[in-house]
Formats: sequence, C-alpha cells, structure tokens
Amino acid sequence: MKNCFSVLVFWFSLNLFSCEQNNPEIACDIKDPVNNLAWLKAKIQAFEKSNMCDNNACYMQVYKVNTGNQQQIVTWVTGPAVDGIPQYYTCTGELIICTNEDPCPNLTNAELIWTSKAD
Repeated sequence: MKNCFSVLVFWFSLNLFSCEQNNPEIACDIKDPVNNLAWLKAKIQAFEKSNMCDNNACYMQVYKVNTGNQQQIVTWVTGPAVDGIPQYYTCTGELIICTNEDPCPNLTNAELIWTSKAD
C-alpha cells in the first residue's frame, strides 16, 4: 500500500510539473495573454482588420521574453514581403524604446505565444 501511495504521489507531482512546463500561454503572470491583456488583444485585432498583409504577404507573431526579473511582450510583423522591426512592450503595454546604451533583449530565447501565420 505504501508503494502504491508513493507511486501515485510521484505520478501526480510529475504531471503537475509537466503541465507547468508545457504551458506557453502564460505571459506576464496572465493565462492566455492574447485574450486577457486588453492592449495586446487590441493590437492583434487591429492587425487582423488591416489590409497590411493581404495574400499572406506577411504575418504577425507575438513572443514573450524573459529579461532577468521581468517579462516583455514582443510583437513582430514579418514575412516574404516585409521585414518588420520587433516592438517590445512591458506587461502593461508600454512601448520600450531600445538604444545602444540600453538594448532590447535578443529574441533567440523568446517563446512564441501567438501567430497569425497558418500552418
């Protein structure tokens, strides 16, 4: 009985850990930030309503980036027809101005949380 309980506890804790690790839809301590951060939702809706990327000439991607003790949200419109510049935002939607003295973080470790690109 003790063995069964130990296995059950181990399995339960393993499932909790794996669920936490495999949930990319948490950013800025908000579950489903694409729908629950009003400023981000508005940006995505504005992009979807625009004619900017007719005929799949471009698409929008949204990333979360960890920068030490805080997260940032990055929006990027890119594709074969455009090579946009990533826009960095605080969790409250304030645009972050990057400079040579205070550069924005590299996107190599960013995690994609939403894209308009169809698979």
